[in-house]
Amino acid sequence: MRGSPVFAIRCPARRYLDMRCVRMDALSSDLRRTLFEWSDDPFQSKAWGLTWRPKEHHVLLYDEDRAVAHVGLVRATVMVGGAPLAVGGLGQVVTLPEFQGRGFGKACVQEAERVLRQEWGLRHGLLFCFPRLKAFYEALGWVARREPVWIWQPQGRVAFPEFSMAREWGAEWPEGEIEVGGMPW
Repeated sequence: MRGSPVFAIRCPARRYLDMRCVRMDALSSDLRRTLFEWSDDPFQSKAWGLTWRPKEHHVLLYDEDRAVAHVGLVRATVMVGGAPLAVGGLGQVVTLPEFQGRGFGKACVQEAERVLRQEWGLRHGLLFCFPRLKAFYEALGWVARREPVWIWQPQGRVAFPEFSMAREWGAEWPEGEIEVGGMPW
């Protein structure tokens, strides 16, 4: 476990919650069960039949001793308009159902963005979005890309069936199709 910043989040259920944000390189099987096995399809993505890239790093938000939100992180170089672009990717963004709508997911994403910008020194972020979450990410400054996004799957190169969203931190996102060169995250 890496540093554990503590901060307060205003929550309708209680006046303030002392939250602890923790980074780690791998999730235990217990954490995986807690975060991802409360539903047979917590990301509502099984119908697409996609194979996803494992996440290399994790940001977790704890309420007392319980992990309540998660963001997985990857580093990647993608091609945009034929030119390489270093990006930090967000994936497996989830908040446990009983904690949704209280700002926990937002706080976890903001900490993940801080890691990408300040610790990893990246100027661009990329995520793969499902339509129901578009407004959530837009409120955090992410912008839906209209260009095709090409990913790899076991059957070969395919277009991502929805859209990607990008984030800029001091550098404009270039124009052109996005070639991931691997599996989506």
